Parts: sequence; structure tokens; C-alpha cells
Amino acid sequence: MWKIESQSSILYLAGTIHVLREQDYPLPQAFSEAFDQSSVLVFETDINQLKTAAFSQKLIQKMLLPEGKTLPDLLTSEVYTKLKTYCNQNGINLNQLQSFKPSLIVLNLVSLEMTRLGIAATGVDEYLFLKAGSKKTLFLETVDEQLDFLQAMGQGNEDQFVQQSLSELHLIKIIFNQMIQAWRTGDLKKLNKLLITDSLGQFPKMYQQLIVQRNRNWMPKIIRQLKTSETELVLVGTAHLIGKDGLIQQLKKRGYRVTQLN
Repeated sequence: MWKIESQSSILYLAGTIHVLREQDYPLPQAFSEAFDQSSVLVFETDINQLKTAAFSQKLIQKMLLPEGKTLPDLLTSEVYTKLKTYCNQNGINLNQLQSFKPSLIVLNLVSLEMTRLGIAATGVDEYLFLKAGSKKTLFLETVDEQLDFLQAMGQGNEDQFVQQSLSELHLIKIIFNQMIQAWRTGDLKKLNKLLITDSLGQFPKMYQQLIVQRNRNWMPKIIRQLKTSETELVLVGTAHLIGKDGLIQQLKKRGYRVTQLN
């Protein structure tokens, strides 16, 4: 959690975790204090829309491979065999997923493993979205824009993307525990290693699409909020804040006063 100050305005900028465990509540005190002091909440996108049937239909359409293409056309036989073995061992019917992009398959596998481990409680974003009450809510991107970024994950590097995802599935519990500890204590060095260096950093194109490009799109909207008389709380995934391309460094370079809160 950071406090961002311009000459005329205050804004809180928080790194969130999109899925938590029951034991991860209550949130760190800085979240409660920033929430109470803000009259405007700014989220990545409209969480209500993510839960609609219309969005689910769009998701399916976006994640479909071009007509005539199937999963084995994108993966080497070695990686496809590893994926099939994992699915067989975990009761997942890969035959039903042949027409979908690897991004959807990986997201599903990660979601299933996290659910199995009890990492399925409401995340920070949704928790505060549901708690908003009379506070004004704004969004940094549309659900369609967010979907476009998600469906492009691993594009052009499907083999590496699937193989690394499979190798990390059995480490989810360890990685998640380390991430939550670093997040709660504001350990930026550890978060940068877990979220960037060891993860997205392995896929430069995906890092540019998911982090750098979106940060670039969001920055003018955040700066606009720093020119209002209202106090805002902006909530984005933690990976968007840290490192040399993070929003925090970008705001510091623009001369805003940036203070990390305990």
C-alpha cells in the first residue's frame, strides 16, 4: 500500500491478491485505513461484469482456437504428452479442451489446483468491491480489454508456457505462502523475485503485454485522479506495482511524493 501525493490531492495505490484463503483475513490494517479515507475506489475492471453469462460466452469465444486447429498443432508431442499425463493423473478430460488456447487450459489447471489447496476465498479486489457501499467506483479497463490480454498469454511460446506452468503446479502451495507473507509485510524484493523474475520474467512478450502495456494504459487515468479534490483508493494486481516498470517507479519519475505504508 502506497500513499501518492500531488500538490493538491492524495491517492492510495494498493497491490492486491486476486484469490485468498479464509485465513488471510482480515486484510492488513493499511487496507482498512485507506478504504475508510477514500471516497472513490478504482479497480482494474468491473467485477460485476466478470460474473455475467455474457462475459462467460465471450471468454469461451476468445479462447477458441481458429477453425481446424487443435491443441496438438501448437505443442510439441513431448509437451503435449506431459500435459495429457498431468490431466489423466488429476481426473481432467483433456479431450474436451482440444479446441481451446493454452492460456485457458493453464488458467483452468491453476484454478483447480488452488481450489484443491483451499485457495479459493474472495480476493482483495472483490472483497472491497462488495464493501464499496455508497463509494464511487471507477475502472482502469473494460472487461473486453482485460479478456484480450488474458487470451494472449503464452502466444508464440506455447511450448515453454505450458511446460513451465506444469512444472510449477506442484509448487503452488509453497509459492503462494511465500507470496502472501511478502505481500503482508511489503517485502518488495521478495515479491519482485516471485512475481517477475521467477514467473513473468521468463516470458518477455507476455510480460510486456500483461504488465508494461497495461501500466502504460493505466498511468494517464491514475494521474487524472491525482488532479481531483477526492481521495481515491486504486487497487491493481501486485505485479503491476513492483520493479522498474511498475506503477510506483513511474509515479516517482513523474515527481509525485510516494510513501509506502506499513
